[in-house]
Amino acid sequence: MISMEIKRDKRGRIVFFRAKGHSGYKKKGEDIVCAGVSAILQTTLLGLSKHLNMRLDVIKEEGYLEVKILDEPLSTASSILEAMLLGLLEIKDKYPKYLEIIQI
Repeated sequence: MISMEIKRDKRGRIVFFRAKGHSGYKKKGEDIVCAGVSAILQTTLLGLSKHLNMRLDVIKEEGYLEVKILDEPLSTASSILEAMLLGLLEIKDKYPKYLEIIQI
């Protein structure tokens, strides 16, 4: 199972997210749950870092991604991050045994 942790600041904006593990839905190379989650997270990371040029603290390893936003989240960043969450929730809705999302 992929475990996602999403943290918000006092104003309700997403400022941190972490994904760890593998879904186990199918074998490597055929796992659409892992592929979907990975695509959403990588696109989010690219949007924040390359499009918005935000300063991020990123840890990337096999089966692990952690992103802490170091800049003050802008409304555009919040839109990207909320879209990320919507996509992840959609995957969780379709494959609940393979993705856990904890929001703090």
